[in-house]
Amino acid sequence: MRRNITVAGLLLALVAPDLARAAPPPNPISIVTATYQEASGKRVIDVADKLQDLCGAHARLCQFYCAASTFGDNKLHHRKICRVTYRCGEESTRVAQGEENDPVSLRCQTPSHDD
Repeated sequence: MRRNITVAGLLLALVAPDLARAAPPPNPISIVTATYQEASGKRVIDVADKLQDLCGAHARLCQFYCAASTFGDNKLHHRKICRVTYRCGEESTRVAQGEENDPVSLRCQTPSHDD
């Protein structure tokens, strides 16, 4: 069987290995601080590491529920809130907050290429 090799196919074969090792997308989410806490502020749980693991190292969008099922809290009778401070790459910090059982979204936009 004879294979027809095109220039485009040859270029793809040469470039594809580099695509697999390409740099991560620009401006990924980096969690600075994250807490899951009683609204009164009496009980505060640091969830920064868990949230960064949940979002991943290269995400530009991360959505989660501010809930015991996400962060593993066992105090059922107190209203909770989530507070997150995060960065998008080297940009200044941003803040997101949600109440118990609400969805929370962290977003880092792709830089525009309008030069």
